[in-house]
Formats: sequence, structure tokens, C-alpha cells
Amino acid sequence: MAWRKLFRDRLRALLYSDAVHGEIDEEVRFHIEMRTEENVRRGMAPEEARRDAERRFGRLTRIKEMGYEVRGGGMLETLWQDLRYGLRMLLKNPGFTMVAVVALALGVGANSAIFSVVNSLLLRPLPFDEPDRLVQVWEANPRRGKMEMPASFPNFADWRDQNHVFEQAAVYSDWSFNLTGSAEPERIRSAIVSSMFFSTLGIKPILGRTLLPGEDQPGKDLSVVISRRLWQRRFNSDPNVVGKAVDLSGKSFTVVGVVAEAP
Repeated sequence: MAWRKLFRDRLRALLYSDAVHGEIDEEVRFHIEMRTEENVRRGMAPEEARRDAERRFGRLTRIKEMGYEVRGGGMLETLWQDLRYGLRMLLKNPGFTMVAVVALALGVGANSAIFSVVNSLLLRPLPFDEPDRLVQVWEANPRRGKMEMPASFPNFADWRDQNHVFEQAAVYSDWSFNLTGSAEPERIRSAIVSSMFFSTLGIKPILGRTLLPGEDQPGKDLSVVISRRLWQRRFNSDPNVVGKAVDLSGKSFTVVGVVAEAP
């Protein structure tokens, strides 16, 4: 392809600039000699023929410069010159160099962290069905200056029962449990959710089921839905994990299903 040939030519000129200059000089001499011979055939004296050839050809220095602009290193050579100059300046000022390196490292790290957050929250769509139809509702207390407060379960129950706007409603609360059993105990991230949580987000189980309506009511057996990663890592992808009891912070929960996405 054309861009590959151009890159090879630029790289060759950068590495073997003397050879490229020699080729350009040879081409210029060739054209002048051809013009000189033509003038001699027309009856000019050799010296006059050469002067005329050089005059018609133009300023030799500028012609060679134009030739090198076309066949030389171009931007690669300019970049290489800038890098060498910058390196010399940095070596002359080691104190400034250290400050610049630290500032650059902090800037790159901060930008990477900010982009990761922006990408996950704003640019990359949520891993749920129809994420553009999902909304999050908060309680507000203007007197205390709090506009985003978690809602209590009784308040959520009132919103859910009196709802005429949303197709479904669910509530969750981030939590963590100590998972104990046959393997080493470990602290796992989790959430306490209402029964419609998975269906609201459109999350379907890859094994077993999710929570059933009413399964979040007091007095019901404690059920848990685990993520695929936890299923693979802790339970060795056991297909019979559904129905097994697991101990979470001293309470027995029954595994009812496995989901691909950890909510």
C-alpha cells in the first residue's frame, strides 16, 4: 500500500540520510549533464552550455532541499530531532526532569482513572436490557440539604403499591457478608434486594431462577442468587449448586440461581 511505501522511504531517509542526499545530488548532476549535452548539440560552447543548464535548472541548493523534503525523513526526522533536543535539555536539568516525570505520571494516572469512571458510567451502556428506560429514585430532605437519600423499605413499598408511572419497581441496598463453609472464609460484596430486582433490570438466570414475588417478605426462607464468577471460583461451576445451603454471616441461605452479570 502507498502509506507503507511512504513510511519505508521516510524511515530509510531517517536512518541513511547521507545516502538519500547522495542520490539527490546524483539525480541533479544527471539532469544538468543531459541539459548540457543538449546545449552542446545546439552549437553552444561546453562552458556556456553548462552555465545555461544550471541557470535553467534553478538554484541548486534550493532544488536539493526541495528534493529532500519529498524524499527525506519528513515528520519522522523532525520528531527525532525534537526528541534528541528534548532529551539533551532534560539531561542538563535533572531536577526539572524529575518534577516533570512525576507531574506527567500523576496526570496520566488521574486521566486514566477519570476515563475509567466516565467510560463505565457514561460511555459504555449498562449491561441490562433497555438501559435507557432505567431510572433511579431517591428520597430528598431539603431542610437538611440532602437531595439524594436512600429510601426505607416501607417507603419503597408505598411507592411500589401506588405506582402508576413505572412498569416495575425494585429496591436494593449494598451489603457484604462473610461466606463460610468448606473452603476458606471470605468477605464477599453483595446486596439485599427486593423480589422484582432481577426482572426490573432484565437479568435472566443461567442456572436455576431468580427471586419470586413475595420471597422478600419477612418470615420467608432466606434465598440467595449468586454471580457466575462466584459460582465458578467458589463452587467449581457445580451444576447442582441450586438448592444447596450456604452460610452468610452466620445465617443459612438457599442458593436458588446463578446469574451471568453481578448486579
